Amino acid sequence: MPTTTSASAAARADKHSSPTPSSFPTSARPRPGAGRFGERRPYHAAVPRRRPRLKVRVAVERDGALLLARHERPGDAFWCLPGGGVEPGEAAEPAAVRELREEAGVEVALDGVVWITDEAGRADDADGQVELVFRGRLVTGEPGLATSGDRSLVGIRWFERSAIPDDFRPAELGRLLRVASLAALPAIPVSPWR
Repeated sequence: MPTTTSASAAARADKHSSPTPSSFPTSARPRPGAGRFGERRPYHAAVPRRRPRLKVRVAVERDGALLLARHERPGDAFWCLPGGGVEPGEAAEPAAVRELREEAGVEVALDGVVWITDEAGRADDADGQVELVFRGRLVTGEPGLATSGDRSLVGIRWFERSAIPDDFRPAELGRLLRVASLAALPAIPVSPWR
């Protein structure tokens, strides 16, 4: 008697084989350019990208006092930690050391990042900025207003932590620094990608 393959045996064989795209129902087949579950992925060229400026600041504490910088612009005046922008091709740590040299005339050694600020874009600045705040230790020099080229920088001085001005920016960091010493803040090391 000849052997015949039953329909149920064929179904069992198909059940254990991996599905192929042509075996999917039309509605479940992934479309070209689709994501893992069939959702559309936008083309990269069509996705607006935010390109925030990278800034660095350094928190330097000496005998319980913090070094702050005063900035005054038309309609805007505030205190902050000294620092500034990272130049194209420059790494964050060397930029922070350079900025302290330019703004306060001092050399510092850095001990990791203690705060990160991400300021999303505003109407006048769509990309915004990201700031890395390093913990620093004064190595040489006595802080004073140096010739940084920043016309809005008008002062550098030490403040007792409890006397940090109300117009300190970012305000949340100011509130923290009023009650916690820098040594108490955990630092995140910064290392090169490779």
